[in-house]
Amino acid sequence: MPGTDDPSLLCPACGTKQNVSPGSAGQEEYARTCISCGFFMKLRLQQGASDGVTFTVNGTQITVGDEFNPATSLNEYLRRTGVSRGTKQLCIEGGCGVCLVAVKLYDPVSATSQVYAVNSCLVQLYMCDGWEITTIEGLGNVRTGLHAIQKRLTKYNGAQCGFCSPAQVMNMYGLLQRNPTPTMQQVRTPTISTWCYSTGYRPILDAMKSFASDAPPSLQGGMIDIEDLNPKMCKKTGERCEGKCNNKKDKKSCSSARQRNSGSLSNVGARAGWFKPTTLQELYTLLHQHRADNHRLVSTIYIHWLCSVFKEIGPWMYNILIDVKGIRELYRIEFTPSLVWGANLTLTNIHDLCDKARSNASLPYAAVFAEHIKKVANNGVRNADHGHVIAGFNMKIDKTNNCTVLQRPTIVFQGINGTLVNSLSMLNMELTPASDPLLASADYRRSTAVSFFYKYVLDVCGDKVAQRYRSGRTSLVRPVSSAKHSYDTRQEEWPLNQPITSIDADYLVSGMSRYLDDVPLEPGELHAAFVLSTQGNAEIASMDAQLALSLPGVLRFIQASDIPPGGKNSFSTFTSASEEILCSGRVEYAGQPIGIIVADDPQMASTAASMVRVTYRNVQPPLLDLRTAINQKSFFPNQEDPVIRGDPDSAIKQSPRRLTGSVEIGDQYHFYLESQSSRCAPNDTGGMDVRATTQWVDIIVRVVADILNIPVSSVNLEVERLGGAFGGKVTRNPIVSGACALAAYIMQRPVRLVMDLHTNMKALGKRHSVIAEYEVGFTEEGKLNGIKVTYYDDCGYSDADAFLSYVTTFVDSSYFCPNWNFTSVAVKTNKATNTACRSPQGVPAQFMIETIMEHIAKTLNKDPTEIRKNNFYQEGQFSLNGSKLENCNIGLVVSQLETSSDFEARKRQVAEFNQANRWRKRGISLVPTRYGIGWGAHYSVFVAIYNSDGSVAIEHGGIDMGQGISTKVAQVCAYELGVPLSLIRVKKNSSTANANSTFTAGSMGSDLCSLGVIQCCQQLKANMAPVRMRMPTAPWKDIVSECYRSGIDLSAHAFTNPFSQYHSRYSVYTAAVAEAEVDVLTGQSQLNRVDILYDCGESLSPEIDLGQMEGGFMLGLGCHLLEESKYHPTTGALLTDGTWEYKPPLPKDLPVDFRVSFLRNAPNPLGVLRSKATGEPTVPLSSVAVFAIKHAVEAARAEIGQDTYFTLNSPALVQHVQTACQVKPEQLTFGN
Repeated sequence: MPGTDDPSLLCPACGTKQNVSPGSAGQEEYARTCISCGFFMKLRLQQGASDGVTFTVNGTQITVGDEFNPATSLNEYLRRTGVSRGTKQLCIEGGCGVCLVAVKLYDPVSATSQVYAVNSCLVQLYMCDGWEITTIEGLGNVRTGLHAIQKRLTKYNGAQCGFCSPAQVMNMYGLLQRNPTPTMQQVRTPTISTWCYSTGYRPILDAMKSFASDAPPSLQGGMIDIEDLNPKMCKKTGERCEGKCNNKKDKKSCSSARQRNSGSLSNVGARAGWFKPTTLQELYTLLHQHRADNHRLVSTIYIHWLCSVFKEIGPWMYNILIDVKGIRELYRIEFTPSLVWGANLTLTNIHDLCDKARSNASLPYAAVFAEHIKKVANNGVRNADHGHVIAGFNMKIDKTNNCTVLQRPTIVFQGINGTLVNSLSMLNMELTPASDPLLASADYRRSTAVSFFYKYVLDVCGDKVAQRYRSGRTSLVRPVSSAKHSYDTRQEEWPLNQPITSIDADYLVSGMSRYLDDVPLEPGELHAAFVLSTQGNAEIASMDAQLALSLPGVLRFIQASDIPPGGKNSFSTFTSASEEILCSGRVEYAGQPIGIIVADDPQMASTAASMVRVTYRNVQPPLLDLRTAINQKSFFPNQEDPVIRGDPDSAIKQSPRRLTGSVEIGDQYHFYLESQSSRCAPNDTGGMDVRATTQWVDIIVRVVADILNIPVSSVNLEVERLGGAFGGKVTRNPIVSGACALAAYIMQRPVRLVMDLHTNMKALGKRHSVIAEYEVGFTEEGKLNGIKVTYYDDCGYSDADAFLSYVTTFVDSSYFCPNWNFTSVAVKTNKATNTACRSPQGVPAQFMIETIMEHIAKTLNKDPTEIRKNNFYQEGQFSLNGSKLENCNIGLVVSQLETSSDFEARKRQVAEFNQANRWRKRGISLVPTRYGIGWGAHYSVFVAIYNSDGSVAIEHGGIDMGQGISTKVAQVCAYELGVPLSLIRVKKNSSTANANSTFTAGSMGSDLCSLGVIQCCQQLKANMAPVRMRMPTAPWKDIVSECYRSGIDLSAHAFTNPFSQYHSRYSVYTAAVAEAEVDVLTGQSQLNRVDILYDCGESLSPEIDLGQMEGGFMLGLGCHLLEESKYHPTTGALLTDGTWEYKPPLPKDLPVDFRVSFLRNAPNPLGVLRSKATGEPTVPLSSVAVFAIKHAVEAARAEIGQDTYFTLNSPALVQHVQTACQVKPEQLTFGN
């Protein structure tokens, strides 16, 4: 739209630019004939239009002209310019919530300016005109002082890997700005906005609930003072004001009044234009003027439905973008005579309107709408999930006349494709759900739709319904969650065993900690993106990158043939299996990397990669289903030998009781919030300097050296921290770093390759899915005699990461059986190579053995807990992998848990509840776990004491990814040297100082790096002993200085290589009790309570260990109850490749009552300083939730005479639970 300072406009007919004479300035209308096509135009000139946007960030005014592409998001602007690198990026679709910032906007509902937390990835830069934006840097930092919210998150140990911490803080900041005295219930809903796979959410929720007006005394901290909520910011620096300057010319402001009164905006760049009309008339004029252009209307209202803002609305798609957010008419709000909501209202606006209208008798559905909107998307998106089935009913009913429907009713279903007629008895036949590979089965959606209508009928008919049946009227209502913790600590040994938060927590919560992609770009640094195959099980016929290379800033397309002579196109360096970095011809799966695009901008690189045209030949149907692959005998040639103990065939044959069965468990994406990334730069000695998000330094340097055909010693790698990993960065980052190194070598410039979430999910594997078939012989008391298992493992297209030799460490769990035959089968499918995921093989193996325990119990009609206890390992017995079980205390753990959880009384209460309710059922289960911890690894550890001040630096071979390894080694070092923890600093990992270190995984990293620190400290103490003897009372600093003057070495190196007689150094014993409640009609479930008792030995760091246990348990709940991958049946493409279709656990999935205790007085003589590991054992323990839900389903099936054994596979998704309940239309009565 032309402005008064722009002497040109475009012809509405041909688009040719017209010069406007200076004398036309100030005129409202302009008439002339087009200089190109002759079209006579008469247009109204827009007065006061701006050619740029002005906003503030942390109080500093910023004006942006046309130097950015109109598709650029606020998030990309903040990060690219360095204004805020604490604001993170991952999904670029509003799902993960790590990009939250606070913005002050004009709210049409309240007619005031309000602060909201919004997803900056969904907001385009040029939408921000007049906004007041606050990022994490604007709240506080370690240097100038933390904000109260940042302090509270640190206090409650809410930062583990820390990648999500800035967004968690900004989310709470936005809430407290609008409501400084919220209740815990009001706090709970916004916290769903940002995902966290590390903490399990509990400490984050506790930190935020501590600000609530009704917070219990156990949540210390109190409500926030208004002065603490709004710290004064320096207009010059953008940081917290320190009162050192008073320069008026630096104190710029950008009032929200600009938002209310801002005029039209015109911003026409070289390739695209951005317009912001302020009236509908202006919009109509623009639409007419640009009717021949590729134009699109944009608004923060619906921008979040785009998978990627930049890809969807870039200049190659649209050259005209029209922002309708400034049009006042589109904020219309009317309640009478009919309900009218303007198109510019956000979901948050609509929720607030409905919430305020709850008492309005003319809008009886307002409260229902308000509650439903809470279930849509997340708070940050609502400010800027579809269900399988959604239903709405509106009827006028005469309750005095047998609930007669007086007027034509309104019945709405989403997720169903059909026309509704006739009564409830016909509804089941009338509904015809459409087929969709992303949705649940048609049968489930039909059944749930009928159940929704039945719920409505039960609700409106009230007292006419029998008491037992009234439980079907509403869905499960989740109360505010709570948590309790119990552990010992020995103050005389502090800082060892001291309950502290992460040593870098303050830096994490303030956004000061930098992850790989937060590091500023070097001059000339480029960006790379993978080109992925779109078809699996085929061959590449051709690749055409011409269109991609035509995009501005796109520099190079790289393929396998570009690998330098002698370079190896493989990243499987430690196995015999081969996996190509870039596909050279045969495409094994959809999503396989087949090329690399290099560009000067990350979004342009990603977009260009999607525009490379690939054709295929010899296309075969992709093999995607594990059961189908088993039937087709798609097995890898080299299989593990069976593990046989005793004579299982005879034992089973001679047993008085025998059974057979099978059980399945699905895959699981790791969902680390920091995506797989690498940065490579050629150095001046012919080598490569690398930074990578890896759990294994050695494999990266080797892969980079191999692909470039250079010595490993020429590769320099550094790793400081990871934003989560969960096993997914052990062997999968090498494909990223290898490709990045290749691009840097070819371009001879630094290159950064940061995989976007969709690429990450498509290209890289997940947890192994498994089908286990079993045959068991046992006594009448349920004692195991013999077990035979065939364990089919979906490895994907390669068995490089099968890990099947590890299964016998976990498959027997807590149970002794004298006769075993365990056979594993590595199965090939057309998927990405599946890999380690937190407790690899432990999760499926232990789910299988617990399923066997449940099957035996049902067969014998006995309590499953009784069967479990009858088969517990005893002291001194040997596990299936040959490890001697010393200090075996699983019986003690279970006995104490039964008492502390009031297990027997609660079983009776559950039975009473089930007797009183037809459509709600509860189940309770107790599951134990024995988890073997192996020490088969080695780490290089270096400790140095600085002579000038006595401070200590540690470099260890482990990778800190949020598990607290650096905090633990620091505590151990301080304890061993007898110095304050404040003197210890842990440095980044490097391929030189920590050469030849093993991967950090298997819960052994903290153990062995702490062991290495102890060995270093022993060397240092021995070196320093003569001086200490001469100066027994001298301060530490003086002793260190004297050692230096005496020529004593103040550094030490250790290489941990501990000898262990058995495969497992020791076992962790833990158990959990879970109580679940199920809505039989829909399959919805929730965990009302979970109790965990964990044998941690003597914890090195109780708060760190507690966070690991809770986080592991929640990750396991995601695997067992929520997460599922789906693939396109023809191409094999992953359909659940983002946050809108893949569903990891959220805060609402926490147990309502979550209690975790450490076993007391249980030192571990085989561990480091009497401790035990905590990273993985609670992940398989989470299967207790499946069995609690299964017991609730059994109660529902007993109502219809179907109380027989059935298998509830994992994940026990809502549709699987409802289907298992066997709800039929004829059961849907009033119960009278």
